[in-house]
Amino acid sequence: MQYITPGKYAVLGFFADSHKTTKTDRLMATQIGNYFCCHTCGRRPRADEKFTPDHQPPSCIFTELPHELGYSHQFWEFKYGGWLFQTTNITIPQSLGVNYTSSVFGEKQFLYPQCRECSNKQGSVCRQMLNK
Repeated sequence: MQYITPGKYAVLGFFADSHKTTKTDRLMATQIGNYFCCHTCGRRPRADEKFTPDHQPPSCIFTELPHELGYSHQFWEFKYGGWLFQTTNITIPQSLGVNYTSSVFGEKQFLYPQCRECSNKQGSVCRQMLNK
C-alpha cells in the first residue's frame, strides 16, 4: 500500500483538477511540505528543497476505483481561500472556522507534498503496476 495511498505523515492535501500539475500546484505542495513534511516518509525539507505535488491516489490507478483498496484513515474535505483541501486532522478546518465534510479516499484526487526520493520510488511502483 505504500506509495499508492496517502502516507503515514499525510496531514493536508489539496484538490487536483488534472493529472498534470501546475506551477501553482508545485508552490502549494512546497508550502504545505515545509510545514507538514513529506507525506510518505515524514522527512523535513532541506534548505532549498521543493516538494513534488503527489497525486493521491496515483494517476496510474485512479481509474481503477482505488477506494476499494480499503484505506482506513478518516479524511475530511473543506474549502478555504478558494481551494478544496483534504485532511486527516479535523482540527485544521475547525480552527479555521470552516465547514467540513467526511471524505472517502479515491473518489477524488488530492495532491500531497512528497520529497523527490519518495516520488521516484512511487514512480517505480506505478510502472511495475502498469506492466503487470
